[in-house]
Amino acid sequence: MDEIAESKEEINEETEDLQDTSGEGVTASANMSDMNISNESESCLQEDRQKTKKHNRGKGRKHKWRPYYKLSWKEKDELDDRSARRAAKKRERRFAHGQPVAPYNTTQFLMEDQNVREPDLEMIATGHRHHRESTSLESSDEFYSSPEDEEEFLQKEFSEVYERINAERLNSMSKSELIQEYIQLEDRVDKFEQKLKSVTESKSNDTESESQPVSNSQSENAEKIKVFDAEIKKLTKANHLLKKENMKLSKKV
Repeated sequence: MDEIAESKEEINEETEDLQDTSGEGVTASANMSDMNISNESESCLQEDRQKTKKHNRGKGRKHKWRPYYKLSWKEKDELDDRSARRAAKKRERRFAHGQPVAPYNTTQFLMEDQNVREPDLEMIATGHRHHRESTSLESSDEFYSSPEDEEEFLQKEFSEVYERINAERLNSMSKSELIQEYIQLEDRVDKFEQKLKSVTESKSNDTESESQPVSNSQSENAEKIKVFDAEIKKLTKANHLLKKENMKLSKKV
């Protein structure tokens, strides 16, 4: 009987040990499942944050970059205005911090100078030329000795820059635009040729003899002829450029 009782006690102890170990395993598995759930929730939160960040970003601009000479006149004006405003803000910031400020530099003065250099019909009709006020060039060593040489040099440099810009503008134009430009230039050439013809006729009809000293009207007529000749040469040169561009386009077509 004692042996039976001892064996029962041993069996009971073994069952208790098994229950303890199984309970520990269940708690460990529960802890592992809790850890997996927390890791999954953290990963989901990170993914949601990344998605929200991506959605918060604005769509990038899809405008294709184009060179300046291929822009239209309106786009060029808008681009120049934006760059001028940006430069003005930058100059204000530099001025506020006490840094040296340089003036904003553009090529707009080239086009303005070209508009000024076109023939002044009022000057041609009246025969009076308005001279710009200038400082004393002879007293300054920074200028050329001859103002005529300086003016000729600047005129030549401007002509080269203007022809290059004009060639780029013509390259960016379509065939219909080139034809329209050519027609307008032909009309201008005809008008200037008519004016030149009227000036030469008035000069030939002058009753004064060649032996007499040159009068003011004769000098004015000579000056008008020079201006018209220069303008006609300029327009014929532009016509040649247009013809070349037209031939290139016709070959492509």
